[in-house]
Amino acid sequence: MMSIPPLRYAHTGAVSLAFQIFGSGERDVLVIPPMAHNIELMWERWEFRRVFDRMGRFARVVHFDKRGTGASDRTVPVPTLDERVDDARAVMDAAGLDRCVFYGISEGGPMALLFAATYPERVSGLILHATAPTFVPDNEQPEQRQSRRDGLEHWVRRWGTEDSTTLQVFAPSAASDASYCSWEPRFERQSATPSGMRDLIEMWEGIDVREILPGVSVPTLVLHRRGDKVIPIATSRQMAERIPGARFVALDGPDHFVHIGDVDEWIDAIEPFISGIEQPSTPRRSRARSTATTEIRTFGGFGVVRDGNEVTLATWGSRRARVLCKRLAAAAGDPVPREALAELLWPDDPDPSKLGARLSVQLSKVRRVLGCGVVADRSSVSIDPAAVSLDLARFRAAVRARHHDDVIAIYRGPFLPEDVYEPWTEAPRERARTAYVGALTTLAGEATARGDYGMVIDLAQRLLETDPYNSSAHQWLIEALERCGRHGEAHRARHRYQARMLELGITES
Repeated sequence: MMSIPPLRYAHTGAVSLAFQIFGSGERDVLVIPPMAHNIELMWERWEFRRVFDRMGRFARVVHFDKRGTGASDRTVPVPTLDERVDDARAVMDAAGLDRCVFYGISEGGPMALLFAATYPERVSGLILHATAPTFVPDNEQPEQRQSRRDGLEHWVRRWGTEDSTTLQVFAPSAASDASYCSWEPRFERQSATPSGMRDLIEMWEGIDVREILPGVSVPTLVLHRRGDKVIPIATSRQMAERIPGARFVALDGPDHFVHIGDVDEWIDAIEPFISGIEQPSTPRRSRARSTATTEIRTFGGFGVVRDGNEVTLATWGSRRARVLCKRLAAAAGDPVPREALAELLWPDDPDPSKLGARLSVQLSKVRRVLGCGVVADRSSVSIDPAAVSLDLARFRAAVRARHHDDVIAIYRGPFLPEDVYEPWTEAPRERARTAYVGALTTLAGEATARGDYGMVIDLAQRLLETDPYNSSAHQWLIEALERCGRHGEAHRARHRYQARMLELGITES
């Protein structure tokens, strides 16, 4: 048996995530854990160690405790699903994994799926074991829902005590093992508190990543035991059918815990899968990070440009993801409450309990398109202007600095003109228009004072394109055309000016 590896920490913001690395194989595997466990205490049981020993022969394995559980920070709120995706990325980076196989177990499966859909370039293969894309049936009746919740509350009330029912439900094959039954409550206490488990269950109930299944593009292996009472095998089989090219393997046994029962059967299935995945062309931990540059344009029409190439409509995967990106861009880097985003995308949804998970799915699509720069926590989401170039953020910075030339250069047309009837676009559109007119007015006045009439003509015409009733712009244009000897154009400009003023009920001589 291998020795216990040292505990290390990855950091994301102020949160520390505990992880370990073990094994000497050539392939890298990141284990996405179930609801709650403790990676240090796992080594005390031979059931876990036999799994680690076998996997370590053909893989270099990284496993970690999710935030709020185990040896990771446990004083932080339970994160959203998309925050957990970023946590996995932080662990990968800290462990030196550029690209690896993701092995999602139980509640870790949706997180692994979401990561694979968000960052496919970092996932060489996907193993989904004893899991499903959602855990609550769509057709659940009120009485069934209440019965299920009563059962979960019964389980949580006994969590970490000598009356724990975890093994009876999740690992019936070990429920008669006195040694394991004695050890399990301490493992539970060191994995999560009862209140933490309630928060985890609340998040677990809202998970639903079915929408992304057809878009998973990495080799996928799905494993499930026929007698699993926690997640029915039919749910897992249906998931595999919706993932392109996924292979489904039905295993014998009644246990949901993967380290209990016939371990060799499922390891015999994953070893050739992992070994058969094509190796990256660059050595482990030496592949250079992407230096992709991303720009979001909102003036004159919405668009995203990555490395000089316009992102196509088909790339977004859904209209909601595109709307979500627009809404975040309209905030110009300021955080937008998650509740406001959910209300925007699903204004009439009768089941608000799942909107958080649905928002995580759409955020994964935005992240995939942008490649970086989405900052999300439990309460809000924003785009980081330091990572993604936002024309609205640059425009506002130019306005604050009174860099009038930059203001008019950035303003290529009205803000999101295709969304003129969306209430959330009204304020930034009018604010930008006012600032643009102000910059043009200032520059036109300065050009007039120094006698640069060619510049005055250009600026006045831009002003009139934005505000055809701007009397100062009309007068500047007429005078500048006259000064340049373009008398016919000046005459026509005077007629246009008089016509516009008459529309306002003003008579000009």
